[in-house]
Amino acid sequence: MRTSITAQQSSFFTKNGYIEFGGIDLDVEALFKALKAGERDQWQHSPLVRNLLIKKLGPIALVLAGKKTLRLGADWRVSPEEKPQKMGACTEFFSVQGLQIGCIIAKETAEQAPSSVGLLPLPSQPGHVLFFRAGLLLDWPHCPPADLYLATFALPNAVYVENKKDLRTNDLKKQGYAFGDLLRNESHPLF
Repeated sequence: MRTSITAQQSSFFTKNGYIEFGGIDLDVEALFKALKAGERDQWQHSPLVRNLLIKKLGPIALVLAGKKTLRLGADWRVSPEEKPQKMGACTEFFSVQGLQIGCIIAKETAEQAPSSVGLLPLPSQPGHVLFFRAGLLLDWPHCPPADLYLATFALPNAVYVENKKDLRTNDLKKQGYAFGDLLRNESHPLF
């Protein structure tokens, strides 16, 4: 499990706003088997997803964000059919204010041409994890069809907000949230 980042990797992330890591011990097939299409906050229902985010990817997000504490923000299994049709940042796709770091894992990858604007949200190889600043523009229209898992990490004082661009902006209301509420540890754990 990777918990340290070299000075060169940190510098690359600071300059470019993204970095891809291989060598993280993760079973892509088991992960995608545990993920349910069309659902958010899958760590609440899957110990495998929760462990991956908190124990393996979370420590990397902490270092990249330069924070001592973060919380799980939101996640989404992005099927090829659900892929956004417009460019946008994670902050536009989720109803959580205070997102800091996003990461994407691909079940499979495809040939891709570099994006002239923004970042193609697709790691170069299955099992690699692409980390990026949550505000970085993602070039979804030029991303080849792929089954992706997108997870975000937020500040400890992150807030549930209405976001009309988020097709699931009302999902957290089912858990007793109202717009303007701070995210709670029971549903969005701190680490």
